[in-house]
Amino acid sequence: MAYCTQQDLIDRYGEAELIQLTDRAGADAIDTTALARAIADVDALVDGYLDARYSVPLSPVPGLIVRLACMLTRAELYRDQVLEDSHPVVRDKAEATRVLMALSRGDVSLGLPEGGTPEPDSAGPSVSTNTPDRVFDSTSLDGF
Repeated sequence: MAYCTQQDLIDRYGEAELIQLTDRAGADAIDTTALARAIADVDALVDGYLDARYSVPLSPVPGLIVRLACMLTRAELYRDQVLEDSHPVVRDKAEATRVLMALSRGDVSLGLPEGGTPEPDSAGPSVSTNTPDRVFDSTSLDGF
């Protein structure tokens, strides 16, 4: 499951921008293969950051992660272009990376259980053992 979809990117940045960034064949359409590759690269990056604290891939995907994935996918599509540090894409990529680092360190939470493990019961786990009877005890060794 991808952290963002083509429709998420269209909703945030517009179809025209995605066509401009992906259409190398001049078809005046979004190159879905190029876009899928960028999305997959960003998914792997996000998982790399989140794996330190959460079970990945996340499902369902929190809204914050969708937003960060969109920002990073857009930056991935711009990667062959020279952009000034003040360009919104460069600033968005830096912000998304900072948030992912904060999530990885635990400074920011997604509100999900960490590690993907269920919360323990309040009573604690029960332990049972099955051992054989003693062969020797303090009374059976009196003659030695």
